[in-house]
Amino acid sequence: DDALSNAGLTWGVTLIGLFLVLLTSLAVTFSTLFNRTMVAVVIVWFLWYGAGIILALVGAEYLSPVTIIETLPAMLQGDYDSADQWRTLVGFSLPSIGSILVAIVYFSRKDL
Repeated sequence: DDALSNAGLTWGVTLIGLFLVLLTSLAVTFSTLFNRTMVAVVIVWFLWYGAGIILALVGAEYLSPVTIIETLPAMLQGDYDSADQWRTLVGFSLPSIGSILVAIVYFSRKDL
């Protein structure tokens, strides 16, 4: 059955949105911390892929970008675990909020 579920679509769009918010907030934070944009981009990518490997090793693969992309088709059809979705929601939201706060504090103290 290839029918999409409304709840699955909602979770899918929410998780991909949070995925992008986390990447963006990390990029903004590191571009605030470092004067060179390329350094910030490289650090974010190393952190992102390193975090994916570490999360898989410690059993938090529900936060891994690879796992999210692999499970997205089933999620859109309504086949997902709500507990994992809520853990992923919190797991992406807290680091996003934390990195945004770090960027704000650092930028407010930065001598322009």
